[in-house]
Amino acid sequence: MKKTKGRGTVKVKMLEENEGITLIALVITIVVLLILAGITIVSLTSENGVLRKAIEAKRAQEEAELYERIQLIVEDAVIEKQTKNSSQEEIKNYIQDRFEKEKLEAIISNYEDGYMITYGIYTKKRMLLDSELRIIKIETAVVGTGAEWEYTINEDGSATLTAYKKEIKGNIDIPNIVDEYAVTKIGDDIFNYATQLTGITIPEGITSIGARTFAFCSNLEWNISFPQSLQEIGEKAFYGCEKITGDLNVLMTAGISYGKGVFMKCNLLTGDIQILMNMLNEDETVISESLFNGFSGLTGILVIPERITAIQNNAFYGCSGITKIEFESNNNLTEIGDAAFYQCSGLTGVLDVPDSVTKIGQEAFYENTGLTGLELPSSLADLGSYAFYHCTNIQGIVTFSTDLSEIKEYTFYNCWNLERLVFDSSGTKGVKIIKQDAFFCCSKLKTIEFPNNLQEIEQKSFYQADLENIIFPDSLTKIGNSAFSYSNKLDIIHWSSALKTIGSYAFRECTNLKTLPDSTSLVTLNEYAFGGCTLLGTNGTNDAIEWIKNSSITKIGDACFKNCTNLIGDFTGEIDNKDGQKVTIEGSPFVGTKINLVKTINLEGKTKIENNEFAGATKLVDAKGQEVTEIVIPDTVTFIGTNAFSGCSSVTSIQIPNSVTSIGNGAFSDCIYLTKFNFPENKNYTSINSNLLKGCTSLKNITIPNNINTIGSSAIYETGIEKIIIPGNVKTLNGSALANNYNLTEIKLEEGIDYIGSQAFRACEVVNLEIPDSVTKLESTVFHYMGNLETLTIGKGVTILPERMLWSTQNVKNVTIKGNITKIEEKAFQGLRNLSTLNMDWSSIIEIQSKAFDKCSSLKGSVKLNLNCSIAEDAFDECGLTVSK
Repeated sequence: MKKTKGRGTVKVKMLEENEGITLIALVITIVVLLILAGITIVSLTSENGVLRKAIEAKRAQEEAELYERIQLIVEDAVIEKQTKNSSQEEIKNYIQDRFEKEKLEAIISNYEDGYMITYGIYTKKRMLLDSELRIIKIETAVVGTGAEWEYTINEDGSATLTAYKKEIKGNIDIPNIVDEYAVTKIGDDIFNYATQLTGITIPEGITSIGARTFAFCSNLEWNISFPQSLQEIGEKAFYGCEKITGDLNVLMTAGISYGKGVFMKCNLLTGDIQILMNMLNEDETVISESLFNGFSGLTGILVIPERITAIQNNAFYGCSGITKIEFESNNNLTEIGDAAFYQCSGLTGVLDVPDSVTKIGQEAFYENTGLTGLELPSSLADLGSYAFYHCTNIQGIVTFSTDLSEIKEYTFYNCWNLERLVFDSSGTKGVKIIKQDAFFCCSKLKTIEFPNNLQEIEQKSFYQADLENIIFPDSLTKIGNSAFSYSNKLDIIHWSSALKTIGSYAFRECTNLKTLPDSTSLVTLNEYAFGGCTLLGTNGTNDAIEWIKNSSITKIGDACFKNCTNLIGDFTGEIDNKDGQKVTIEGSPFVGTKINLVKTINLEGKTKIENNEFAGATKLVDAKGQEVTEIVIPDTVTFIGTNAFSGCSSVTSIQIPNSVTSIGNGAFSDCIYLTKFNFPENKNYTSINSNLLKGCTSLKNITIPNNINTIGSSAIYETGIEKIIIPGNVKTLNGSALANNYNLTEIKLEEGIDYIGSQAFRACEVVNLEIPDSVTKLESTVFHYMGNLETLTIGKGVTILPERMLWSTQNVKNVTIKGNITKIEEKAFQGLRNLSTLNMDWSSIIEIQSKAFDKCSSLKGSVKLNLNCSIAEDAFDECGLTVSK
């Protein structure tokens, strides 16, 4: 018997040796007696058996006595606190000392401004007390230890779990006590990509779940049940948990603060979008940022109430189940934020945006592939970049208001079915600039009514459109690089009289373009601006030389009018414009036209061939006036200048002696009938310079000698070669070095090469390509647009797979990576739907960037990543791989 201080007596059995029979002895005695009475062990231990009941009764008694003893110690602690004015820490130590002296199964710790006692002999419980030691709550405890969990101590003395030390698989019970600390928070990323996790329980006491904590736990089967204590969940906490279930209409009203995209791509979560909308307070006029972000299981028609004035950023991001958007009013909504309806791919029909809307943010309707039509508001003043990116099924007409001053980058990129654009303008109001790629690959776009005050069209704005007859306003001053490339039905009915600059490749292969531009203000024509425009000059003037003489042009780029076969004129090699200024002629702008330039060639005794010396010559003649088509350069020559023979369209053979130590950029570019060529072989000639053989489309065979260590940008670009060996002495293969060789089916790269630049092999027709072990650096888009490539092997030296590595190389099926890859940059394998085999050691990778394997739907199997690997949340979108750490 133990007595309290002046509070009567309480019987507490401590089961000490000198107090008689132990629990074990008691049980044995009872068992023996009952067996003697003819009662079996099975009946004794069954659910309703006598022995089981006896044991349970004994345990309940012991737990009750422990609880009673704890109460008495707490009562004593109240007196201690009152008489000595003890601090929180002193009271905690007082109670813990009492527990230890009496050998009780209990510990105490500070909890906020009060205390937590964890106790229990058979079932652990926790008792929460306030600062005055009053009991707030008693609940079952889920106990963890430092052997299982890493954790940090919060300012209030509670713990945040930061890592699970054991193998993450099966069902895991999250503790609300670890060692002597109350667990209140589950930290960021703990179970990220734990694909063997199949179940979880989250106990009372947990107030916070961190960002991405359970992201991509693709086999987690859990009907969501959150504790009442839970207050907040971090962004993307359950992103990609494809098997969790629950009712979003219930979850969203639980008083929990949700971060962005908490349930993104949790497709089995269900809910009616309109039920949730109706739960908004009637005085709320804004749909707040990320409110429904990622709730792909929400379905139905979304009706935006009349009172709503703004839909903020990410509000319905990824809500792919919404089928339609309706607006109750055409007068109140003024703003749709960034990514507000990003990837709401379930939306169908015509999107009719209220006329009151003045701003649509960037990526607002990104990849809403189900939309079939678009009515933009008449008061729209700000339309964000990527706003309707890849909305592939928008058809018909889109009209832009006079309040809109610019169309931003990539706004309607890949809107394949868009047919007509109408730009309203009034006075000085209206669109003044159309930025890069704004309507890139709008391949059915036939008609544009440009605004009266349009000033600039940036690069690739209407690349590969289906445009026919266009009227440019007289306000237009600049057309950017590749702005209308490959629009092969395009004809310009009216050119702007204010046009000053036409960019590189601006109208490349616009094979229906018939009329030269208005040259009143024209100053600059860049390289290949009209290359391949075979009908240019069939309307109006076709004498390009006279046209230039009557213009303000001061510069014409290389191959500007290449293969414009209807252009004529007498060209002496120099042209003065109407202002008496000499026009700078780069390379051979008239190669492949009917413009004649005859030059006399006499190389005897020369040591140097000057820059541009024979550039653009459609015919070379000797001193007697006889045509020269085979050029033999004497061994007195050591230097051949930049563009020296560029565009010599009659030349078929060039023989270069080993005395030559330097050949300038583009020296033999656009020699379109050249069939025989050699590089000098001497130790001082080490670099094949940029553009050297660019456009030599008849040249089928090239041998790279052992003295070469560098092949420059576009050096062997768009030739007729069918196979090539790059020897090991070549260390550097620069950007586009072998690009656009449409007949090139065999490339052998020997050991020794170290660096391969951007788009080095673009559009080559090789089926199999092997990168040797010596290569240590690959630049972005290195294998871009290799339409026939099926098998790619990358050697041991490469450790980083670059951005957009296989961009638009969509037939590749098998890739082998031999090296220890540490990083896969964004979009490295994006869109490779046919890629079915990827042999690679994943264990050394520490970073996988955005959309690295996006849409690699044929890739199957399981991938185990390094625990420290950083993975972008969209790295494996629409990919068949199962990824874990």
